[in-house]
Amino acid sequence: MRALRVILGLYLLICVAGFGFAQNSNSSDIRGTATDASGAVLPGVTVTVVNNETGVSRVFVTNSDGLYDTNSILPGTYTVTFTKEGFQRLVKNSIVLQVGLVTVDGAMKVGSVTEEVVVTSNLPLLKTEDAQVSNTLSTQQLTNLPNVDPANGWTYLLKLLPGATSTPGGTNGGGSGDQNPGVDQAV
Repeated sequence: MRALRVILGLYLLICVAGFGFAQNSNSSDIRGTATDASGAVLPGVTVTVVNNETGVSRVFVTNSDGLYDTNSILPGTYTVTFTKEGFQRLVKNSIVLQVGLVTVDGAMKVGSVTEEVVVTSNLPLLKTEDAQVSNTLSTQQLTNLPNVDPANGWTYLLKLLPGATSTPGGTNGGGSGDQNPGVDQAV
């Protein structure tokens, strides 16, 4: 009887978990860990996340494991600021957030509150959570793309994806390299 209750409980948990994932399909998430110079986690760090385009800011505090999580926020460009008494203020600018998860960790240095470290980067952040490589094109970007081969439609866009290449031409009618990718693509 006890085993039946455990199985029923696990079944209900799995069913309810699916609803939570379905609701986050168009949102983003920033999460990370605040640490000191030695790598030890810092609880109680105030993490301020500001959407640079809208000016909307949200404030989070790291838990006992030094972790913070923004849960569900809109895609955009963000600034993340880490502050804690006795440590230098750490600012990370130009964090481009698309649909999905981005990890932004804060390694804080001991110092007075008046000292500030600003990290400015326009480079995309490396996702260490998984091996996924992705890119999101806006409607405006898709509209401005040259439509070189309307007959192939979306297959021409494959050439523009990160890591995509066309197969070299051959006697079997394959594509002819990067000059005319055809439909023979490899990602």
